[in-house]
Amino acid sequence: MLDGRPTGRYTAAVPHPLAARVAAIEPFLAMEVAERAIALQREGRRVIRLEIGEPDFPPPACVIEAVGRALADGETRRPRLGV
Repeated sequence: MLDGRPTGRYTAAVPHPLAARVAAIEPFLAMEVAERAIALQREGRRVIRLEIGEPDFPPPACVIEAVGRALADGETRRPRLGV
């Protein structure tokens, strides 16, 4: 939205014009999913938005316990691919 008009990509409103080179930045998948969700909502479809943001509720106790066990066991890095 370089001049206030949508470009077809998910963009936030900005209070000032952006450099033209900003249009060359490729969106990442979460933004594409968000754009599709917005389109479905505009069609009147009920959409539960999970693509970006933070939940407004705490994780279940079993998840908190599992994370605590994993950290205590030294699992502090991302898993290897294929795991």
